[in-house]
Amino acid sequence: RIVGMLFANEQDYIALCSSEGQGFLTEAKALFPTTKAGKQVINVSGCDLLPPWRIGTTLETHLCVVSNQGRVLLFSADSLPILAKGKGNKLITLPQVKATGEEVKFITSANAQQDIVLYAGKRHIRLTAKEQEEYLGKRAGRGKVLPRGFQNVDRVEVEDK
Repeated sequence: RIVGMLFANEQDYIALCSSEGQGFLTEAKALFPTTKAGKQVINVSGCDLLPPWRIGTTLETHLCVVSNQGRVLLFSADSLPILAKGKGNKLITLPQVKATGEEVKFITSANAQQDIVLYAGKRHIRLTAKEQEEYLGKRAGRGKVLPRGFQNVDRVEVEDK
């Protein structure tokens, strides 16, 4: 099953994440298969795989994790391990995933010169560099809830200033 595609150079880092909040970084060259059958890179069981996200050649950026209940957590990309394959580490704490139904919906990255735009229906909220500090935390933290009216995020975009 294909969940997403991206263009990347061999030196680029790619963020791979599951909907249960586990993930890791990998180098793009580790994703290239050597056989016709392909290659398994991330282990997911009982959850979905999110589309991969291209970080770039440096890890001087923040990862933004958004849950389906409107929680947002930003943390430094270099706090995530660089693995060739596996399940990964916890990105965001989701208490009792099966009971609450909370799961990771989006993952993206942004540096200090970029804004994160979260769309909820016809409305959107723009997180500038200063506003992103409110959602900044440690990896595997709980995250902060978005304001009312913006908690049902439909899509996420990153825009240059």
